[in-house]
Amino acid sequence: MSRWFQHPCSKSASRFILFALQIAVLASANDWTLLSPQGNAGARSGHTMVWDTDEDDGGFWLFGGGNSNNNKLYFYNAASNKWTQKALGPAVQTRPAARYGHSAVWDPTARTMYVFAGTTADSAGNTFDDLHRYDVQLDSFSELTGTAGRSMHTAVWDSTSDRMIVFGGLDDMLNKLDSLAEYDRATDSWSSPAAVGPVARDGHVAVWDPATGSMLMCCGASSAATLSDLWSYNGAWSQLAPSGSITARSYASAVWDPQAGALLGFAGSGGSKLNSLFLYSASANSWSEYTETGPPALNRGAVAWDPVNGRLYAFGGYDENQGLLDSLWRLDASHTSMASTSSSTSAPETATTTTTTLTTSTVSSTDHAKHGFINLHILYLYDCVCHISRRNESHNYI
Repeated sequence: MSRWFQHPCSKSASRFILFALQIAVLASANDWTLLSPQGNAGARSGHTMVWDTDEDDGGFWLFGGGNSNNNKLYFYNAASNKWTQKALGPAVQTRPAARYGHSAVWDPTARTMYVFAGTTADSAGNTFDDLHRYDVQLDSFSELTGTAGRSMHTAVWDSTSDRMIVFGGLDDMLNKLDSLAEYDRATDSWSSPAAVGPVARDGHVAVWDPATGSMLMCCGASSAATLSDLWSYNGAWSQLAPSGSITARSYASAVWDPQAGALLGFAGSGGSKLNSLFLYSASANSWSEYTETGPPALNRGAVAWDPVNGRLYAFGGYDENQGLLDSLWRLDASHTSMASTSSSTSAPETATTTTTTLTTSTVSSTDHAKHGFINLHILYLYDCVCHISRRNESHNYI
């Protein structure tokens, strides 16, 4: 007769392993690579990027941004390292007006991108209230039903309910917002949920966690301070209290890594411009932050996540001298993606190998705190693995 033993880490061990592997990869030096793609999308800030797994074996769609407030659409092909301008010819007339500070979300089922609102200037009276959908197959935009305008907000795509969830930002008079707006794809209509939650803000980040069916939102700027708080929304708001901390920041960018169950963010402004990475592990309920050699300190850039190869792409933004950037960087975190394909029986071996690599490496003084955090997580994993191994020697399990 088989029986189960419940170790405290058993439910989340695999997620912890993925998170630890992700941190281990990000912690190694020189993980950022400056790319030199064919073509040129042009320097910009306040633009949007969404990843499309199916187009040309994977790449991201780039729209808009502050560079004469352009409204050009580009696709970056990761395999060929090439920019290609899209929505040309007659489709040019369908493109949304030039803007920045807008939002864009990707509907993977319909293979469409939704572009909402934004602005043309950092002054009152220039805010858009329109919604546009880009259809990859048609290579053209169509305008849908809009709602009250805003800029510097966030939007995520709820893949469970086929809806877009918008939060915060600035209204047309530059008042900070704490309101939600939800767009329903099936009915082409908007609703305004009355949910009490975070303080009004702009320049925050938000991602969708399909595993829990919730939006994670953090950071930004309120009327009183730059923020680092973290909230979850799934019809109601809940403030989370993770261990660890990150630098309060606004105008950063972030993605969701579904394999590791983690929010991965980059850069922003926190007193001065930043170039640090920050991660939130949902299973560990924990923050971590560190800086690697790579992109300069910047804000108002954009990032996209390649879930197949475990890579983060960062493009554009403002540097410390308010210069517009046109550089494209890639952070290779492929071990995360590789680990996600491993079975549960192979996870202990992977975790042990990672622990050996980290504990035998030479850690510089500047990386001491970062590697200390990593090793705490790895040692916890190692303890879990050893406990499970000892358990299996004494009992029979299904």
